[in-house]
Amino acid sequence: MAGYASSAQIESDTSISNTGAVTGTANVGGLVGQASGGMKVIVHEGILNSGAITAKSSGYVGGLIGYADLASIQADADIINTGKISSMGSNTSMGAGGLIGYGIDISIISRNGMLQNKGEVTAAITSVGGIGGHMTSSDNSNCQIQAAKGVINTGRITGKNSVGGVVGEYAYSAPMTSMDGFILNRGAVEGNGDNVGGVIGRMGSNSDGSKYGNMGDVTNTGKYTGGVIGSWDSNTSLENSFNIGNVVVTGEDAADVGGIAGRFTGVNIKNCYHTTEYPLIGNGEAEKDEITGKISNCYCMEKNTLPWDGEITKTTKAFTDGEVAYLLDGSGDSRRAELIWGQKIGTDQTPVLGGMTVYQDGSIYSNADGHHYGAPQYTWSESDMSCTARRICEGCENEESETVTASYTEEKAGCETNGKKEYKAEFKNPSFEVQTKTIMTDSLGHDVTDAVWSKDEKAHWKDCKNGCGKKLEQAEHTFQTIIDRQATESTEGSSHEECSVCGYQKAAVVIPVTGKEETTNEQPSNTNTLTVGQVVVNKADGSFYTIKKNAGKVHEVEYKAPKNKKQTKIAVPDSIKINGATYKVTSIAKSAFKNNKKLKTVTIGKNVSKIGENVFSGCKKLKTITIKSTKLKAKTLSKSTFKGITKATTVKVPKKKLSAYKKLFKSRGLSSKVKVKAY
Repeated sequence: MAGYASSAQIESDTSISNTGAVTGTANVGGLVGQASGGMKVIVHEGILNSGAITAKSSGYVGGLIGYADLASIQADADIINTGKISSMGSNTSMGAGGLIGYGIDISIISRNGMLQNKGEVTAAITSVGGIGGHMTSSDNSNCQIQAAKGVINTGRITGKNSVGGVVGEYAYSAPMTSMDGFILNRGAVEGNGDNVGGVIGRMGSNSDGSKYGNMGDVTNTGKYTGGVIGSWDSNTSLENSFNIGNVVVTGEDAADVGGIAGRFTGVNIKNCYHTTEYPLIGNGEAEKDEITGKISNCYCMEKNTLPWDGEITKTTKAFTDGEVAYLLDGSGDSRRAELIWGQKIGTDQTPVLGGMTVYQDGSIYSNADGHHYGAPQYTWSESDMSCTARRICEGCENEESETVTASYTEEKAGCETNGKKEYKAEFKNPSFEVQTKTIMTDSLGHDVTDAVWSKDEKAHWKDCKNGCGKKLEQAEHTFQTIIDRQATESTEGSSHEECSVCGYQKAAVVIPVTGKEETTNEQPSNTNTLTVGQVVVNKADGSFYTIKKNAGKVHEVEYKAPKNKKQTKIAVPDSIKINGATYKVTSIAKSAFKNNKKLKTVTIGKNVSKIGENVFSGCKKLKTITIKSTKLKAKTLSKSTFKGITKATTVKVPKKKLSAYKKLFKSRGLSSKVKVKAY
């Protein structure tokens, strides 16, 4: 894919694979030759190299990447090499691996699969391994080798120094890990120098190691040869590991040979076993004091004639009958709660990491004698609030179960408070514990459905039907004047104010006789017979007006309400005549047309400079509002003057005021969905 990649990202929604042979001098890989600067490979399925990868004169050769400095590889499925990996470099060359040749601060992660090498890795150089040749770090910020289902090598691995079935040399601070698998080598491992192991040639990490297994033969001509680890140069511990492969050493320089580790300088080595003729650790007699006390709960076969203190010799039968598998997880009070070791007795000849659980019945070790139940599992059914408890025998998978209907206590929900039910399931089987579950219910919310208005002289409200006592939708009355009887020239009329929301009525008032209508345009000599605040009826349109100014030559009124709510058209005039005097209509009262459900058109005269709040609210059939006035300003309009106008309404304004009125009306409650245009 790339010879050299720095600060780059290769990503695939499916998989990535290389099937072709790749040959170069050095830095040779099936996907990338050399990677650096945080380069990333992100694959949402798997990665496969099946091509032969060859470095002709140096190291740094790998099935995926030859040389990697600060890089990462991530895949959701398996990351596998099946191709042959070769280096023809000299003794001074370094780094050949089934996946990575030489890696500094590199992570390689399979989130749902495994890391696996099936190809032969052949080189006469240092740091040769099935997964990685040489893995080291500078700051440990990107050092991870992880796989959900195991890190496995099955290919033949051949090198000089630091040769391992999985990794040649490992110097990360984080251990190789697998959630559901193990770090396992099945291939033959051959070295011709120092530090050769079935899993890792040389361990220089600052982290503990665990769940390592070797099943392949390990051969070497130099120092520090081990069935699992060649040389453990780390101040950490090795646990839960095994070797059943043959360990063979030849040559004058061969020394420090161990069934588990050729050389061990760590803290502890425990819960391990091997089947070789060598002692658990290959450290010489001169280092005996350093080994004393470091070995615990480790087992070997009788053919090991020189076991270390702490290394327990067992017969071949103890291995095949399950005794060693049982003891590796501890016994008595020290037995591990979460079992790691197992063995299918009669099939597996030695213990298996993650194998079938072995139970002890006296001196007999079995997979099936008696039931050994795991922790109970509890499942609630919310349809009938029952709880089912189950537990399964880890030996024979026999199941015990019990289902009970839970009792409960209840705190009922209120209008503004949540309710809850506390369920309790009690089982007859004493092995099952009492289970509890809390179910929260939402608050009821206040209900005023079909509720009638309650009212007094100042306000109206609705009482919550849930009986919580709260007054809802409480507000002051919105009065409008209703004409009960029109006044005539000789007869008084009457009217009353009525709340348009709840229907509350004030006492009726008298409408004075109209007198004979003046037919001249002359102003009367005395207009002070009308007082400011007085409500009068305009005979021309039957609408109600309030006297606002009545001094000297200044006569102004406010449009208060229409004649009735059945009108489909209303025109607020420029002026009206009362008792022979002309009064300019300069304002419209709040709620003047509110809830007039038949009103379709409204025209507002040129003298109107002030409009109150909620004038058009509830006018559901209103189609057109024509405004002739150019005197409207922000301070003369309420913030809710145009509130409630539907998007079916069109507002027409003088052309020269179009831009200004659009902005003004929106700030005073007009929806942005209502059209405003010039006439």
